[in-house]
Amino acid sequence: MAGNLALDSNHDIIIGRGATRISGATQVAQLVKCRLLTLFGEWALDDTIGLPWYESIFTKQVRVSDIESAVANIIRGTEGVQQLLSI
Repeated sequence: MAGNLALDSNHDIIIGRGATRISGATQVAQLVKCRLLTLFGEWALDDTIGLPWYESIFTKQVRVSDIESAVANIIRGTEGVQQLLSI
């Protein structure tokens, strides 16, 4: 996995002199965080990406196990994640 650019606290790419490349565990953690913050259908080029926060997680009938399962699936499906020990 090639190194990615680090994101700032607002999840924006740092451009210019402050630009930093990240790799390893730091890169994997950033990828997981970005995937968890993406809303289902948010990206026009692939509307299957993202967590269904409004479609099925923030509903009256949701179970905690459903939320844990959705989050776990996103984490496990992230490139570089080797295993998920707990949620």
